[in-house]
Amino acid sequence: MSKWEEHRVGEAVLQVLRAVRDKSGGHRLDVPFLTAYQIAIEISMQNPEMLNDLKISLGGAGTGVRHSFAQYLGRELSQRHVDMGIEGAFLSNRHIEVLEFFGGDSSVKSSVVGDAGTISMFRIQKTDSKVAFHP
Repeated sequence: MSKWEEHRVGEAVLQVLRAVRDKSGGHRLDVPFLTAYQIAIEISMQNPEMLNDLKISLGGAGTGVRHSFAQYLGRELSQRHVDMGIEGAFLSNRHIEVLEFFGGDSSVKSSVVGDAGTISMFRIQKTDSKVAFHP
């Protein structure tokens, strides 16, 4: 059994994303995306023992941690998102100098900023599959 299954990480992710969906209010853009950092923060606030059990820290710039919970979520969700009913996308870091997230009593800064890369983000699949692209 993988750590993902053993610690029910996927279920925790879905719980976070469903809560965002429920607050979207039926906007035309549909459900908002959350970055892997936002999902990691929310899970750590709702289920702090999960990070202890996984023996992993939340992560972020300046922590000195090479492998973080946010990074783990981004990697796992990029492989599992379709089977979970989740959409994935990237946020470009172009022209972003600082991307900082707040949760609980601490803040987390993205370790990937500037043109160095992208940040993964996820949401529950759109509710209306008939949405068409109009240039």
